[in-house]
Amino acid sequence: ENSLQGILNLHRIDVLQNAIKQDPSKKQKHSAEIKKLKEQNKKLGEGIEVERKKFDANFKKLMDAELASAAIQAKKLDLGFEIVGQKRYDKALIDADKYTESNRKSAGFIVGNKIYINRKNALAQRNLGVGMHEVVHGLLKNSLKGKDGKISKEGIELIDGMMAKLSEKDQKIIQERIDEEYRYDANGKEKKKNEYYEEYITVLGDAIKNKQ
Repeated sequence: ENSLQGILNLHRIDVLQNAIKQDPSKKQKHSAEIKKLKEQNKKLGEGIEVERKKFDANFKKLMDAELASAAIQAKKLDLGFEIVGQKRYDKALIDADKYTESNRKSAGFIVGNKIYINRKNALAQRNLGVGMHEVVHGLLKNSLKGKDGKISKEGIELIDGMMAKLSEKDQKIIQERIDEEYRYDANGKEKKKNEYYEEYITVLGDAIKNKQ
């Protein structure tokens, strides 16, 4: 409501200033109203700032509560869960060979059985559910693996089924990233499916988060 009133006031100020430009004799008549509107907007701005700070404080409390809940669930699933700053987040991405400008701005990611949450990014993005999102991601990945820790035959079939339900455009986006980053070894030789197929879950999750 305050924001809307502020916008209306700015529009009125523009109208009055244009009227003065068209007819300078109206300056004295309109100057008092312009001054009043500017003072009103200053007070509205101060009020908006107070409300914003209250919202930010409450949102931080909600975020911390959600992350604490996600950490408990992660522990039950034998998943590591670490809330980190940007420097540690960057290092984790580098160690996982996932460092890109886009990824370093993300709110969270999972590598192996370890979840990393960038709280600062999560707050900036208002991403309240990032912790539980990554926990579910980890649960899904683990449920598709066999006793050897690699993706099972059933897991491969399930992922193929998931891919088949996507549009051709979405399939192309995901497949291109798989081919570029996961499908081949350093010598350009294609890996076995059980060595890279779980990354379809990673890429699909990233695509959903980034709304590609």
